[in-house]
Amino acid sequence: MSDLTTVDPHIMSRQTWGQVALNAMTKLNANDQRNLLVAQGMPKYYEAARNGKIFTKSFDDAGTSKAPLAATPLNATAATWLLWNGNSASSGIYLIPLHISYLLDSGTAAVGNAIAISLLKGDQTLVEADATGVLTSCTNGSNDIGSAYLDQGVTKVGAQSSWITFSAHSDAAGAVHGGASGSANVNGLIAIPPRGGMAIEVFGGTGTTALYNIGVTYIETAADNA
Repeated sequence: MSDLTTVDPHIMSRQTWGQVALNAMTKLNANDQRNLLVAQGMPKYYEAARNGKIFTKSFDDAGTSKAPLAATPLNATAATWLLWNGNSASSGIYLIPLHISYLLDSGTAAVGNAIAISLLKGDQTLVEADATGVLTSCTNGSNDIGSAYLDQGVTKVGAQSSWITFSAHSDAAGAVHGGASGSANVNGLIAIPPRGGMAIEVFGGTGTTALYNIGVTYIETAADNA
């Protein structure tokens, strides 16, 4: 451990101490914006994954594939896909989306697609189960499946919300079955509150009867642990 008497008093006045291992202490410094100056040794989501807080949902062959939307659904009454937070209102547990992907399930893709998400306002329609064909896994290998649901064609409640759009280019037109896919790294831009939902849409040309399904990866955790 370094001798604190040699530390610049201006820096020393902003120091905090934290236990990083049993019986081991380390000095943590903050910059002028009060950001802690630390080094990350493990991958970004290691602790959340190890502690069973990260989940994935995707569709198997029994799922119903959907056509892409050709225009922004500002007045649409239903979400093509909806990720719903089934935790109780008093739980304080949020869903933090990390990654969304789509895969061509049948037909021929058009050139290019985009993924758009919208955090809907207020409590949303009760969703009591995943859509047919949805598989859920916890990324630490446990049997836990959390309390979120991924459904299709869910009626939206409340005032229209804004959209966040991600470029997610597919293969060129004429891609064969299964050859068109895209993804978006959401990385926590949205926090879905208990009983709330996030609408998910794939935008693009219809191609030749192109039908898609999606996958979602998210953290499910209490707000003070997020």
